[in-house]
Amino acid sequence: MKTDFLKLMVLPMVAFSLASAAAVTTSKAKESQTATAIIDGYIHSPLPSSCRLVNVDCDVTGNAFCMSGSSQVFDKDSETTCSTPLFRTVNP
Repeated sequence: MKTDFLKLMVLPMVAFSLASAAAVTTSKAKESQTATAIIDGYIHSPLPSSCRLVNVDCDVTGNAFCMSGSSQVFDKDSETTCSTPLFRTVNP
């Protein structure tokens, strides 16, 4: 009798709870992926060996190079070099 009650009432409630938790977790993960922030980036101006500060809405991951005007934006590697490219996510 106890086993029948467990199968009929408790198991569906547990399954529903797990499904609800998974849906909420997936929703929050998508929100965090789309949120970007204005960060400091650097462009080579006027020489490729120089680094000029620009504020951009980019990240270290993405599917398109981050641009400021016609210049590609980089992250600063050290005090004198900026060669790590920054990216932005472009939805197809």
